[in-house]
Amino acid sequence: MPHNFALVYEPGLTDGVGWSADGIRSAVEHYESVMPKGAWPNWLLGDHDFSRVASRLGPERARVAQMLLLTLRGTPTCYYGDELGLVDAPPGTRGAVSDPQARTGEDRDRLVARTPMPWTTGPNGGFSTAEPWLPMASDDPALTVERQRHDPGSLLNLFRALIGLRRDRPALAVGAYRSLPAPEDVFSFERWHPDGAVHIHLNLGSSPREVDLGGGRVLLSTAGPVGDRAAGGPTLALAGYEGVVVDVGRRET
Repeated sequence: MPHNFALVYEPGLTDGVGWSADGIRSAVEHYESVMPKGAWPNWLLGDHDFSRVASRLGPERARVAQMLLLTLRGTPTCYYGDELGLVDAPPGTRGAVSDPQARTGEDRDRLVARTPMPWTTGPNGGFSTAEPWLPMASDDPALTVERQRHDPGSLLNLFRALIGLRRDRPALAVGAYRSLPAPEDVFSFERWHPDGAVHIHLNLGSSPREVDLGGGRVLLSTAGPVGDRAAGGPTLALAGYEGVVVDVGRRET
């Protein structure tokens, strides 16, 4: 399956400037419009050749970015560590190897995003018993699988909850896609399946925005437990950089 770089190459996206609802909606709608009938899309926000999502877009956008990735129609590809909010290694960090492209001065240093996976808070992040070729990107214990696994509010557990929804909801697994009207800074879309539909509302800006829930029930929020918001209602106030998945039940095609 060839990687689809539409969201990575979106103008300005590599430095976070293009992280806008209009820009991403346009990229998604264009990609959907040129897909042959019966074709299956795929999405990614980064890989080993790009700065990490949390560094490129800012840590405050990491959660809504993963909700975007895991709710669009198609196969999502997550670069290891992005499910933790892992950051780039500091500029100029070098280990036992260097990036040939960057060494020529003709390209950026790609090794800042290729550092070892931080499994634990132990030596070398639990990645190896010997010193790895590249140093750890961060010594923050909060950016390890060990710490995030047991934190219900962690990005890792949000990522796992989104995967769980994809498995449980045919609309998210194989459903159709269509954009929905939305306020400024919000990217809203529907995933529809005969077994039921879900709406996704992603506030990609820093200011609160109110969205129309259509009487649906909030299943998951990037901001934490949904609490009373799960009961449903006509509208919902999204916090800055908050995304939600809403169950709207069955509807006619």
